[in-house]
Amino acid sequence: VAEISRIQQVNANTPYTGASVVALDPATYFSVSRPESFYFLNPGMDPARNALGTRGTVLITQRYQVSAALQIGDRLTLTSSLYTNGTPASASVTIGGIVRFLPGSTPSSYGYYQGSSMLYGSFETLHDLIAAASSQPDVFVYGGSRYLVSLQPGTDWQTAKQTIAGLGATDVVAYQEILNSTANNPFMTSFLGFIRMEVAFIVVILTAGLGLIIYAASLERDVEFAGIIARGSSGWQTAGLLVGEAFSIMIIGVVIGFAVGIATGYLFASFSAPMTTTGVEPVI
Repeated sequence: VAEISRIQQVNANTPYTGASVVALDPATYFSVSRPESFYFLNPGMDPARNALGTRGTVLITQRYQVSAALQIGDRLTLTSSLYTNGTPASASVTIGGIVRFLPGSTPSSYGYYQGSSMLYGSFETLHDLIAAASSQPDVFVYGGSRYLVSLQPGTDWQTAKQTIAGLGATDVVAYQEILNSTANNPFMTSFLGFIRMEVAFIVVILTAGLGLIIYAASLERDVEFAGIIARGSSGWQTAGLLVGEAFSIMIIGVVIGFAVGIATGYLFASFSAPMTTTGVEPVI
C-alpha cells in the first residue's frame, strides 16, 4: 500500500434541502484519488483543493447548488440532532467551490452519481459534528467510514483486494476490476467498436473528399488554368491553388460537423445521465 485516505459520512442536516455531508482529508484524498479536472466546475481543481483545505470552507455538488439556489461565498449552518455539552452540534461553513461530485467519496453500492446533493468538508471543518457522533457510539451513521487505497507500482490488485477483504472490510472495489468489467461489457465493446469504425470512416471521407473536391474544381477550367500559367504561374502553384480551395471547403465542413457532433454528444449525455450511476463521466 502506498497511501490511504479516510472518508467519513457525517451525521448532519443541511439547510434549504437535504444533502449528504462527507468529511475527507484534502491532502491525502487528492494524492490517492487523483481526480481529473472534469469533476470541478467552479473554480478549477487546484483552487478547490485549497478551499477544501481551508478551515470553515466546503465544496458542494452542482445538484445541491441548483436545488438550494446557492452561490460560492454563501454561508451555511450545518446542524445535527446529536448533542455536545447539552447543546445541538453545529458547524458554520462557507461555500468555496462547485463540483460535479468527488469520485470515491461514497460507497459504490449506494448508487451515488453526479446528480446527488452532497457537501464536502475537511475533518477540521466538520470537527464538531464528528465529535458529537463519536461521543455517542450507539448512534448509527449511514455510510460510516471508508478508505481509499493507492497501491505501489507493480502490486497485484487482486491479491491486495483479497488481503483487505480478509481484514474485515466490506464493499471492497478495485479500479482495475471495474475497468476490466467495462472493457468486457458487450455494450461498451460494441460502442467502442462503432466509434473506431466512425473514426476510420471520417479519415476515409476526408481523404476521398479532398480528392473529389480537387477533381471537381478542375473540371472544365482548362481556359482558366491556361490563363494562370500564361501569366507566369508554375504547375505547382496552380495545383496549390486547387488544394487551397479544397481545404477551405473541407475545413468549413469539419467545423460544422464538429459542432453538430458536440451538440449531439451533449444531448446524449444529458438524457442518459439520469439513467446511469455515473452520469456523463463514461461518455467524456
